[in-house]
Amino acid sequence: MHGIRAEQPLVLTVSRLAIEKNIDFLLEVAAKVEREFDDFVFVIAGEGPDATRLGKLAASLGLDERVRFLGNLDRNLPWIKTNAVYALTRNPLYFGSSLLAAGFAVMSANETAAALLILPFGVIYPTVMLREEAHLSRLFPDEYRLYKSKVPRFFPRPTLRFPRSFSFSQYLSNREYNTALGFAGALAVFCIKSWLA
Repeated sequence: MHGIRAEQPLVLTVSRLAIEKNIDFLLEVAAKVEREFDDFVFVIAGEGPDATRLGKLAASLGLDERVRFLGNLDRNLPWIKTNAVYALTRNPLYFGSSLLAAGFAVMSANETAAALLILPFGVIYPTVMLREEAHLSRLFPDEYRLYKSKVPRFFPRPTLRFPRSFSFSQYLSNREYNTALGFAGALAVFCIKSWLA
């Protein structure tokens, strides 16, 4: 399908093709990966205002044979898997963000600040999750129904078995340390606030 062999290593992103999604970065990474691996394909599913520019960028990076732009998904694709953190909760980003907000709310020791931190999560996230689920149900009716029956929407199902997929080099490559630095900075502010109080 789409010139991709079943056994071929594949990287998939499903996204609106817009500047804020930073697909440029993914294409630059794909260009670097191509130097290390001679048989992989990078699939970009989605449409948006940045599609033409991204196609030109892929060509200028010499990725004509490596990148497939699929456009909007209107059928089931065999590559979309439910593994890693998505096997624990259907919304890991929202769950993690909510935990961080709840933690900062508790650390603030201020009811007003806590309400301002937590209230938007309780109002906005459920609406967004339901809208995204409806969209995925339209795109992948059978697969998403099965996925929903196995994986909880928000609170992860407790388990002691986790896939060993952490890679420190990938952590650095993805610049995840920026999040850790932001968290450390916020924690420092709370510590200084507590010390001065």
